[in-house]
Amino acid sequence: MSCALVTGGSRGIGNKVVRELIKSNAWILSTSASPTTIIFLSKNESSVTRAMVDLIAFQAKLTNGVNARYSGSKTLRLIGVTMDMSEFSTKKTPTTVLEWSTGLSDAKKVTYPSWKELFTKANHQSHAPVPFPSVVVQSHGITQEKLTLGYKSPLEILNIVNTNFTSTVMMNNFLVKKWVSQNIKNRRHSDSVPATAIADKKIIINISSILGTQPDLNLPGTAIYSATKSALWKYSEVFKKELQKYQDWLTIACYSPCLVTDTDMVKNLSKNNTQAADVSPKDYMKNLLISKSDGAGAGAGIGGDSFQSKKDITDSPKYNEHFAHSKLETKTSDQVAKEIMDLIESAYKH
Repeated sequence: MSCALVTGGSRGIGNKVVRELIKSNAWILSTSASPTTIIFLSKNESSVTRAMVDLIAFQAKLTNGVNARYSGSKTLRLIGVTMDMSEFSTKKTPTTVLEWSTGLSDAKKVTYPSWKELFTKANHQSHAPVPFPSVVVQSHGITQEKLTLGYKSPLEILNIVNTNFTSTVMMNNFLVKKWVSQNIKNRRHSDSVPATAIADKKIIINISSILGTQPDLNLPGTAIYSATKSALWKYSEVFKKELQKYQDWLTIACYSPCLVTDTDMVKNLSKNNTQAADVSPKDYMKNLLISKSDGAGAGAGIGGDSFQSKKDITDSPKYNEHFAHSKLETKTSDQVAKEIMDLIESAYKH
C-alpha cells in the first residue's frame, strides 16, 4: 500500500487509525520507493488544520528517541481534506487541502479543482498527483442532536442518513470503479506489468456500530443513528457478495465497535439522551452488562459472532470473512483503532 484514506480522520476513531497507520509505516506499506501517503477527511477546516498540526508532532515523536523504530524508511505524505460527507460528490471542490511531507516544518495549502482531480492533477507544491488509495477506512459519522421526536424537518434526518450511510456508498462506488478499471487495464498489459501490481490488494473497511448490530442494545436518543449503522452493516455484507469475483484482490469489510467512551460522539450523545433516560450511555452499558451477568453472555449481533480480543477475532471463522463485532462492553478509541489495524493486516495476509 502506498496510500491510505481515512474519513472522519481529524478526531475520534478515525484520528487514532491515522496515527496507527503512521506507526505502521514500516510493515504495511508497499516495498516501492514512493512516499507513503495518508489522506484524512473532516467536515471542518479548523478540524483539519488542528489535526494536521497534531499529526506532524506525532510523527516527529515517532522518529526520535525510543520510538524511532516506528519511523519506517520512506517519506511520509499527509493530506488533510475538508469535505462535508453528507454532500459527497466526486465533482465537489474540496474547500481546503493541506499537504505535508517529511522534511517540511509546516503543512502547505493546496487547491485541487475537484475531489476526483485530487488523484489526477499535479499541484504546484508536490508537482505530482496524489496516489489513489489502496486501503480505505470509512469512520466518519454523526449522531443525533436530540430525541427522534424532536426532528421536524426531513432534511435534518437526511443529514444523518447521508453522512452515515449514503456518503459511504457513494465513496465506495467511486473507489471500486476506479480499482476495477485499473485492474482490467493491468490484466490487458500483464506481459509488461508485474504480477504483484495486477493483484495489488485493495481494502475497504466500513465502520458500523454496536448500536446498529446488537438487537438488544437500544440506547434512547439513537434511533436514527442506530438505523443508519444497521443499514451500513447489511449494505457491506451484500456489497461484498456483489463484488465476489474480485475477492482475490479486493476486500470489503465492516467492523462494528463497541461503545467508545472517549469520542466526542459518545460524549455528545451523553448530553442528548438525558431527556429520555436518567442514565448516561456508559452507565446504560454498565447496567446492560450487569443484567447479562447471569451467564447468558453478551449475545451475538447481526450476522453471528461477537469479538473482544485480537485472539477472539483472528481465531473466528467470521473474522476471515472480514466482518467483526466487538463484545458488549466499552473501549477507548485507541483500542478500537488497533482492532481495525488487525483487520487490515489480516486482509493483507489472506
